[in-house]
Amino acid sequence: MPLGRCVDHLLHLVVRVVEANTSRGENGEADLEVSTDEAHKFAQARARGVELKKATVPEGGRQASSKEALREGAKERRKEGGERDEDPDDEVASARARAAKGRGAKLEKVATRESVVAALQAVNARLIEALSKVNLFVGMSPEDIERMRDCMVEVSFNENEFVFEQGDEGDALYVLLQGTAEVLRAEEGKEEGILAQLGENAVFGERALLRREPRYASVKATSKVKTMQLTRIMFERLELSSTIPDTYKPSDEC
Repeated sequence: MPLGRCVDHLLHLVVRVVEANTSRGENGEADLEVSTDEAHKFAQARARGVELKKATVPEGGRQASSKEALREGAKERRKEGGERDEDPDDEVASARARAAKGRGAKLEKVATRESVVAALQAVNARLIEALSKVNLFVGMSPEDIERMRDCMVEVSFNENEFVFEQGDEGDALYVLLQGTAEVLRAEEGKEEGILAQLGENAVFGERALLRREPRYASVKATSKVKTMQLTRIMFERLELSSTIPDTYKPSDEC
């Protein structure tokens, strides 16, 4: 409630108390207006220690408590301002409801944050499990696999999109998490042929990293594909060349 309205309610109550404790015969009917003489007589009565009477409601003659007087003043102010009539108790209840709603929003935000963290942890655990099943990484310890996972990024490709093409610089290896792809190589004087079909958990692109040479073949997505990519920089930083053996022959695919 605005401060000005509270002050107005208080003054309204004070005026009614003054009128209730001064002679109506001398000062006329209670009209919510206190004259100088009326105020002076009220002050003299207070100085003598006269017990005060409760404020009354002029139209009904019923004694009113200070809370009722405040309510009455609030109603009159709202009528004058064209505002909706609302009980002070309702305003308190409304404020409490808003506070409860705010607390609920904070709790919901915390719960959402915790659920996101839990979801990310679950995804990370599944990725580490998938990497541990890849034949190329079988000899690696769980700690090394987790370190490698932390250095990888997710990269997706649409159907018929090339992950890389024959002759490109070998700058990363990939682990196929979802979808399918095919390995293609073109020989001089021959049509491009399919060297292999790749499915879930397949690793490709490591030959160029191990031998530091251009791509031996192309890899093309045959469906929507999701991969985890490890760049050459991270590959060398993790010293994987000493962990992953180079078993490729000149005729092997990428």
